Amino acid sequence: MKGFFTLAKTEFKLFMREPAAMFFTLVFPLMLLFVFGSVFGNEPTDWMDNLGSVDVSVPGYMSMIIGTTAIMSIPIVISEYRNKGIFRRLRATPIHPLAIIGAQALIYLALTALGFVILYIAGKLVYDLMTPQRPLMLVLVLLISFLSMASLGFLIGAYFKTPRTASVVANIVYFPQIFLAGAAMPREIFSDTLRKWTEWLPMTQVTNLIKAAWWGESIDIWNLVYLVAVGAVCMIISTRIFRWE
Repeated sequence: MKGFFTLAKTEFKLFMREPAAMFFTLVFPLMLLFVFGSVFGNEPTDWMDNLGSVDVSVPGYMSMIIGTTAIMSIPIVISEYRNKGIFRRLRATPIHPLAIIGAQALIYLALTALGFVILYIAGKLVYDLMTPQRPLMLVLVLLISFLSMASLGFLIGAYFKTPRTASVVANIVYFPQIFLAGAAMPREIFSDTLRKWTEWLPMTQVTNLIKAAWWGESIDIWNLVYLVAVGAVCMIISTRIFRWE
């Protein structure tokens, strides 16, 4: 366990030295919050079910944070470590290989939680963001969502051998989803046709679940089943194709 936490501590320091990862995890969601909050405010409106613009948007921004850490960061780190022979060197240490993967997941989960806290505090102080109506369910939903998306990130990192290729694929998977899944902008403004054709996206399920828990609505069990299935399939495939060098 000592080796595990030492490795996790080192990984955290390395992440803090990556300005791009820090920006998209901690700063970019705040920028969206302040830009759209300053334009639309957070006054309740009828067409948003008496919720304000910030109340509707923040759950999507939290989905974006999950996507940034899980889909954008994890694949690059995994492929880079394998490409540079870091995994090969770590295998020569007493640390179990699973501890290496676990340390990565723990660090990105902690950073995701940090992004949530910063975003929530900023929204609460500046725009009187509503308090989550089902906080325990929200925590469960966020955890399941992160694990599912992290499994997708591990799959990308396991399959593609170089950081450049993994980065390109991660961008292709991530960026269309933040716009089509209601992360960067509310799905409430989409047409019925667009909402129908983008409902199957994993990040759409993440966004829908976060909103339901935040607003106190009932959780669609099929959304949870879908995310768990995506995570399980991605993890099974990634463990079969993963190579340490």
